[in-house]
Order: sequence, then structure tokens, then C-alpha cells
Amino acid sequence: MGYSTTFTIDHDRFRKLSDKEKVQLVDELYSAVMRSGNCEIVSPWDIKVQKSRDADDTTIYLHQGNTLHEMNPHSNITQRLFQDHPELAKEYIDVMESEVGELRRRLNEMASGKE
Repeated sequence: MGYSTTFTIDHDRFRKLSDKEKVQLVDELYSAVMRSGNCEIVSPWDIKVQKSRDADDTTIYLHQGNTLHEMNPHSNITQRLFQDHPELAKEYIDVMESEVGELRRRLNEMASGKE
């Protein structure tokens, strides 16, 4: 298996793209992937490119508000979050646990026919 790169795109500005900007955007996305991600494209589009990862690497991304948080126990980014902002990291983990709990509840409801 190959590598995957995750993009986070602020939709607000996309409605106003000219044809020239659309071509430029595709060129910038391509360049970001070829650089293996882990950068921000500085452009009118507010695109954040997450680090490219081997297809066997599992990473959870928590989207919250207009932010994206990488959560991977083996990631330097996550380790820095733990070291620099432990309370915030705990908050993110609590949010993820809450979401997983709700997903389990809904799955169990569907499996038992209570949908």
C-alpha cells in the first residue's frame, strides 16, 4: 500500500475562485502532496496539509470549530501537544471518547432494530 495525505480546506473562500485560481489551487495541492505534506499552503484558500502517512498508519483527526487536531500516539505532533498543552490534550481525548461512545450507542441501537 502507498501513502495518503489528508487536506483540510476552508470552504468559505471556494465560492469566489476564478478559473485561474482553480488551476493554481490544483497545482498547489499537487505540489504539497509531492513534498509529502506536513505544511500549510499559504494562499487565499486556507488549506492545511497533514503529514503524509503510510497506508498502514492509523491517525485520528479531530475537527473542532475551524481547527484540526492530529491524534496519534506515535506522532511527534501529538507528543508535543501532550508536553506543551496537557490539559488541552485531555480535553481532545475526552471529546473523542464521547464521540466514540455515541457511535457505539447508535450502532447498538441499529443492530438491535431500535433505530
